[in-house]
Amino acid sequence: MLRSDSGSKVCESTYDRIWRTVGNIYTFFIPRLTLQPILENAFEHGLETRAKDALLRVSFAAREQGLLIQVEDNGKGILDGDLERMQMLLTYVEGDVGDDITGIRNIHRRLQIYFKGKAGLRIMRSELGGVKAEIYIETGGEHIDT
Repeated sequence: MLRSDSGSKVCESTYDRIWRTVGNIYTFFIPRLTLQPILENAFEHGLETRAKDALLRVSFAAREQGLLIQVEDNGKGILDGDLERMQMLLTYVEGDVGDDITGIRNIHRRLQIYFKGKAGLRIMRSELGGVKAEIYIETGGEHIDT
């Protein structure tokens, strides 16, 4: 069972979790509701069909050029066409992109605005067999005070 910091039940499922930090992780603020929708997508779209052996890996790594946060699963994966479409729509500037990608596109755009173009979201295949979402933040990226 997955519980939030407040102790309320978030998800009831059989899964393994691995939290990994690499490097000197320091206090780093990111906009609210950045990780939550990505984790929710992993459960809803990647791990929903896995009754056993579901794996969700979340890692935080300090890099010389900034911070890298990765969320990946061993779920059902993603078709080539869907992956290409998602990658293209993350960089698309104007217009309606459809409900299926609106959430992750909003995360990407909020990161871009908050860190003045020095951060964003990438979607790719995971070495675990599912999907990997990467949030990258360059250290030189100043954020807008809120």
